[in-house]
Amino acid sequence: MNIKRYFNSLLLTSIFYSFLSFTLLYSFNDTYTTPPKTQNSTQNVKFTLINLPKQIEQPKVEKKEIKPQPKKIEKKIVKKINPKKIAPKKIVKKIEPLLKPKPKKIVKKQIEKPIKKTNQIVANQIKKNKSIIKKQTVQTDTKQLQIKQNKYYAHIKKTIDKNKFYPKIAVRRGIQGDVKIKCVLSKKGDLISFKIVDGRKIFFKSINEAINNTFPLAPPENIFTANFDIDLTLQYKLY
Repeated sequence: MNIKRYFNSLLLTSIFYSFLSFTLLYSFNDTYTTPPKTQNSTQNVKFTLINLPKQIEQPKVEKKEIKPQPKKIEKKIVKKINPKKIAPKKIVKKIEPLLKPKPKKIVKKQIEKPIKKTNQIVANQIKKNKSIIKKQTVQTDTKQLQIKQNKYYAHIKKTIDKNKFYPKIAVRRGIQGDVKIKCVLSKKGDLISFKIVDGRKIFFKSINEAINNTFPLAPPENIFTANFDIDLTLQYKLY
């Protein structure tokens, strides 16, 4: 900006002085005209040298400090929104694109896993087999016990039948029949209690003598762990 001002002022001063010199020359030609030839006259001509003034230095323009005007603070009017009026935002679930499963790399660990699973399966199968075997052994043991117990009951009945007798009065009268008895025995085969449940009185004496002669009757070992009951039916037949 300073260079432009300086240039403009210089141009104006040059125009001004050129115009001034032009007017001076023009006025000089009008005043000093040449006289006619007929008349002889002498005139003194004076020339004046005009010293052109030097270039006028432009006055220094003081820079005015422009103070920045304070900005007007515009107050923004914020409207308060009632939370009741605000509608709840709809939650939109983003549907993720189905990605194609990448082929898994075969690693040694993946090969070891089925082996572990097979080992576990085998172990579980062995446990099941053991439990089945135990059940089977228990069942077989219980069956064998029942067989032994039944054999012992049959042995008791045979011994009672051997020891009993047929009363003479019943033979004369031709009386026949069955007598039901109940006995409580110890695990060693000793008689604890005895009871006739049903039957004719004519046969009671023979049964009492037969039972007293039969017991104690020792059973095989480890058949009974405690006292046990036994129900028997004894027959009296003539033919």
